[in-house]
Amino acid sequence: NAVSKVSFGKNGIIEGKHEKLIVADMSTIGPAESKNIWEEFQKYNINKLDIPVMGGPNVAITGELVMMVSGNKESFEYCKNVFDSIANKVFFLGEKGIAHTVKLAMNLQITMLALALSEGITLVKNANVDPKIFLEILNSTYFKTGMSEKKAYKMIDGKYDATFTLANLKKDISTITKTAENLGVELPMIKKAEEVYGDAIKEGLGEIDYTGIIEYIKRINESN
Repeated sequence: NAVSKVSFGKNGIIEGKHEKLIVADMSTIGPAESKNIWEEFQKYNINKLDIPVMGGPNVAITGELVMMVSGNKESFEYCKNVFDSIANKVFFLGEKGIAHTVKLAMNLQITMLALALSEGITLVKNANVDPKIFLEILNSTYFKTGMSEKKAYKMIDGKYDATFTLANLKKDISTITKTAENLGVELPMIKKAEEVYGDAIKEGLGEIDYTGIIEYIKRINESN
């Protein structure tokens, strides 16, 4: 695991530890794994905060990330000025692991939105309807999203320059299904999505943007 390796491997964080060191973990990992890493850091008197974020590289540059934080409240208050400089919304959610659970729930939304747009666009195109008209109607309703207003037009044009790869989202989907299993929660749609994204990777689509899942939907329809 990358976080464990960076933390405890050769030349890892623990080798440079010092008094009052706080580790801010911005990765997307499962809450159980996050807690295990926190417990290991405690052996070295290091505090760890979970700070996963929503938003890609462009909003990071402009300081408009949405940040979810969990862990020690005192450590959070100590670091809050730094967090405020890169995020325009910072939510403190409580004890360790919770922020990663919420981040996974957010990525579940991304997964389903990308699939829903892909299937909606594919449906209207095959009915000889201009998909841009479909988007105009969708974006005139309560059901519009940032994805439908921006990335969806690139999906129509077949432009999948990656800000977050399909393979990375598939990794997170697998973490979601594992976390749900650990919590004893049945989430049937994300299980199906895991299968669909896995098949897309087998088709060689892993390194394009996650919205390129529309390309996989297109291919399976062309083969029918």
